[in-house]
Amino acid sequence: MVFYPYKNFYPTVSYPQENWSSFYKAGFTNDHVYPHSQIVFNGVDGISVKGCSFENLLPYINSPLFTTRAINSYNSGFRVSELTMPDPDDPSIPTTIKGFEQGIYAITDSYSGYIHISTSVFEDNERGIYLCGISNPAIVQNEFLVRTKYSKYEPDIPLIGLYMDAFTTGFTVEENTYYSTVGYTDLKEFDCAGITVNNTGQNYNELYNNYFDNLTVGIAAGGENRSSEGDGLCIKCNDFSNCLTDIYVAPLLNENNEPITGPTIGIAELQGKPGNGETKNLAGNTFSNLSDPNLYNFEKDINCEYTEYFHHDVEGTDAKVKPLPVVNITVTEDNESEYDKELACPSNLGSGTDPLVEKSTLSAELLQIIAYTDTLNTEVDGGNTDQLNLDVSTSNPNQTIQLRQQLLDESPYLSDTVMKSAIDKENVLPNAVIRDVLTANPQSAKSVEVIQSLDNRIVPMPDYMLSEVMQGLNTFGAKEVLEQKLAEHRTNYIRSFKKIERYYQSDTSDQAASVDSIVSLWSNQAHLESKYKLAFHYLSINDSSNLFNELHNIPVDFDLSIKQQNSHDLYEDLFGILWQMNNDTTQIDSTQIASLIDISDDYMTAPGVYALNSLINKNIIHYNEPVYFPEYLKSSKADSYNFDIQNKEYIISVFPNPAGDYCIIDFDLSLYEADAILDICDSYGHKVSSFSLQNIHSQKIISLTAFSSGVYFVTLSINNSLKESHKLIITK
Repeated sequence: MVFYPYKNFYPTVSYPQENWSSFYKAGFTNDHVYPHSQIVFNGVDGISVKGCSFENLLPYINSPLFTTRAINSYNSGFRVSELTMPDPDDPSIPTTIKGFEQGIYAITDSYSGYIHISTSVFEDNERGIYLCGISNPAIVQNEFLVRTKYSKYEPDIPLIGLYMDAFTTGFTVEENTYYSTVGYTDLKEFDCAGITVNNTGQNYNELYNNYFDNLTVGIAAGGENRSSEGDGLCIKCNDFSNCLTDIYVAPLLNENNEPITGPTIGIAELQGKPGNGETKNLAGNTFSNLSDPNLYNFEKDINCEYTEYFHHDVEGTDAKVKPLPVVNITVTEDNESEYDKELACPSNLGSGTDPLVEKSTLSAELLQIIAYTDTLNTEVDGGNTDQLNLDVSTSNPNQTIQLRQQLLDESPYLSDTVMKSAIDKENVLPNAVIRDVLTANPQSAKSVEVIQSLDNRIVPMPDYMLSEVMQGLNTFGAKEVLEQKLAEHRTNYIRSFKKIERYYQSDTSDQAASVDSIVSLWSNQAHLESKYKLAFHYLSINDSSNLFNELHNIPVDFDLSIKQQNSHDLYEDLFGILWQMNNDTTQIDSTQIASLIDISDDYMTAPGVYALNSLINKNIIHYNEPVYFPEYLKSSKADSYNFDIQNKEYIISVFPNPAGDYCIIDFDLSLYEADAILDICDSYGHKVSSFSLQNIHSQKIISLTAFSSGVYFVTLSINNSLKESHKLIITK
């Protein structure tokens, strides 16, 4: 059954209405041939599928030419659910989907219709549900038997219940069950995951109150699922049992099979937050009991950004509320909050939405977002990242002390960009200076790219210095606190925004009024993504004037970052092509194909994903989504930073020597508990400067700008007894 693009403008001519078609108790069995799909939705909205059964009995063939699907959707909205019988004593009939490569497959090249999938059963599909580029889908109260004991799929074919790919955002995924019937001891050989999310973008999203049992991985999150300020995907109130890995977070790999790193790679920085007497603030997940020392409840790849997990008090509950063991996760317990499932994790379903209340929240949160954004713009790098980065990049060895002071003056608000440039400027800023700068900016220890830059220095930073830098893992600096406040208000804003959108999307009682309300919402909010949604709306009703005016106004109304400007340029190219395709029913031409391929190369942007989906739909490109599973045969990993500090034969050393405007004193007093004094004397023995040193291993930077050229002696005394003396030559 195929539904081709159709807009229903009856009874109103201004706005398209939902399609009136529906499927009730229909059966689809595929046992003779390989149809591409049982039902195809192409450019339609509102069709319901209730109480239907879909079963593919044919053996699996690994070829893109033979991809079987129960429902194949492109640029469409639809509903799949159980069928409730008129007699309340009769049981409802669920929709069942069994044995397909992709049970429900939905992609889009624009902001498409509303997708709601509930109370259905998915059994032994390679992908139960696959979504790409879909906004605000609802996946609730479904059952996913991800892999059966006697599955037709070979063990090396990973099966996944729900896969949400590339800019599928604003989703509601709640009260679903994911499980397998594979023997627990075989799970390492038979990959199966409950949920996989990949590159869902930088907005707040949440996986809430789902149940996972007997799976290789419960939830896997890959690629970009957070913003640089730390808001993003939150995994909350889910229950795991008998999973080898409950939560796995990994980076996306590039074409060279290397991890893509950056401040947006990973999941939300804070999974939950301190309860402060409110039990719902904490993450609220419960975890599998593990006996294998090579398994982890919560594993984050080292190339993903910092994550801290807040959990309830472990006392007074039999539930395993603390993830243990973990890899690269900071775990914090709130001893004041006891775990009670009903209080900590109440259902969000059926609670309803009051648009007026949510709009009031939008206004209040937007004011806070603007305030914190302005503060960060003023404080970070002194308000001018480009200039400070240029100062660092163009500095010379004679400016070491001056540049060190300049960087410290802007601390603790240095950006990753400036810190990485400083680290790379090895001929100007020695390890001791970099240590001082990074320890003054605790956020440095949590940045994957900053630490990678440190690792790439020609003269490696000594382990004891690196240990000082990594102490930033245990504290939040002023910049981070501001970013967390901004992230919290953005999360509240996006949460309310999503509720309003879904309220109008799901309200079919007066389609015209609902469309008017959602267009008004997008028009009146100073929210960048809303303007692109507005442009897609104008495209859907063939309003070229408003479409291209809206695109033109975006750079005027918003202060776009370099990344946002690049994305906007791609959007302009994409809308130009979509407008041509929208008004020309002939086959797509080679020029348009080439342009779409160019846009799709930027697959980390929304227009890149939309372009890719357009090419996939036209069978021009075949795409295999990445899968994320830990390597279980690896040896045990460390879940904290450990540094090997070797003993030195000397107590102090002096470099550079000869010196100019500064010198560095490396000292190791870790074996001494007495007072230590460092003196600098001229060639006549006159004391010029004196410092007290702590009984640790460290380096001290000494400014020599007030010293004249000549020969000096650096002496170390412990308990008034001379221990060492070094000659220092100063040349200017």
